[in-house]
Amino acid sequence: MKHAICKFGGFLCMIFLLNSCDNFINIDGLVIDDKTNEPVDSALIYVKFNGQVLDSFTYVVDSLTKTQRESFIKKYGNDARWTNTGFDKMIRRIPTLTDSDGKFDIGFTAGVFKCYTLYLEKPGYETFEIKNKQINWDERPKIFRIKRKSGVR
Repeated sequence: MKHAICKFGGFLCMIFLLNSCDNFINIDGLVIDDKTNEPVDSALIYVKFNGQVLDSFTYVVDSLTKTQRESFIKKYGNDARWTNTGFDKMIRRIPTLTDSDGKFDIGFTAGVFKCYTLYLEKPGYETFEIKNKQINWDERPKIFRIKRKSGVR
C-alpha cells in the first residue's frame, strides 16, 4: 500500500512539474490610434524576453476540427497555410502585423517565468510597449492605443 501511495505521489509531482515548465501565451488584440480611435493597419508586433526579441511566434491551433479544415481548404484553398499536426486539429504560423481592422492574434511559448514585453511599432507612431503584467487579460478584445509622433498627422 505504501509503495502504491509513493508511486502515485511521484506521478502527481511529475505531472505538476511538466505542466509548469512551458506555458503557451496567446494575445489577441486591437491596435487603435490614440486620438482618432481608428484601427491601425500593418503595425509590427513583437515580443521581448529579457531584452531579446523572440525570433518568431509559434503556432495558433485551429478552432475547426482537422476534417472540417481539410474540407474548407479543398473548397477555398489554403491561404493561411494550415498544417496538419497529426492530431484532430491543425495549426498555422501567426502573422506579426495587424490586419486592416487593426486586429492581431499571436501565440508563443513562455517558460516558467512569464516576464515579457509586447511591442507595437508603426512609422509615424511612437513605439508602444506593455509588460505582460499590465495587460488586462479579461478585456475582449484587448485594446492597445498607440500615439502618433509629434508633428505627424
